[in-house]
Amino acid sequence: MPFKKILLAIDDSKYSRRGLDLVAKIAGEAKTPVVLVHVLTPVTGRIPTKQREELMRELVEEARQEHASYRAVLEELGLTVSFVTPEGEPSDEILLTAKQENCDLIVIGARRHGNIGGLLLGSVTHQILYRAEVSVLVAR
Repeated sequence: MPFKKILLAIDDSKYSRRGLDLVAKIAGEAKTPVVLVHVLTPVTGRIPTKQREELMRELVEEARQEHASYRAVLEELGLTVSFVTPEGEPSDEILLTAKQENCDLIVIGARRHGNIGGLLLGSVTHQILYRAEVSVLVAR
């Protein structure tokens, strides 16, 4: 069963790269559109609004430049690729984007923490696995 749209959560780690490899295989065969999501951590503290907005613009641009290689790999396969950079808590924003974009598969990389790491609350991967309303593929 081919997927209609795939969300790939990225953070420029080797774990995200593994997710990219899987998405390229899955989406490439069916020409499935892909949404790349890089969640930005909110800038907090006593920063004036204008400076905060400028800093966020810089972070978004930096994320776009860092992840141009993801887009290139997928576009080379003839895929339609979009890129979003929501700001907030990663698992919340990934799940919200998947819903807003009508994605029916979420692909996310997972860091290996061993058995103890799997018990820790707050893990983005664990939160997505627990809360997702669509299929989730964890790249290792």
